[in-house]
Amino acid sequence: MVSKPGEPDDPMALVGVVLPAHPAAMEDMAYVFAEELARLGFDEARLLRVFRTRFYAGPHRAYRALGEPAIRVIVAECLRVWGRSERTIVR
Repeated sequence: MVSKPGEPDDPMALVGVVLPAHPAAMEDMAYVFAEELARLGFDEARLLRVFRTRFYAGPHRAYRALGEPAIRVIVAECLRVWGRSERTIVR
């Protein structure tokens, strides 16, 4: 990979910004994480472990903001809907 100094007008430069959001957005974010992981086959214990682990910044931020009781409700709801889906590996 060729490396060169960044230029101020480079359209490919990675730029991160924080945008204001409604407080309910954190709950929506928690639902998205829980649904995705439930669809991947995570069980309740494994899902809660993701939310409790600081390494997973997004889920952990939702966990800190909403608290464990709210995350447990979200996880249970997502598992009720998505935890029963069958996964098939096609070779």
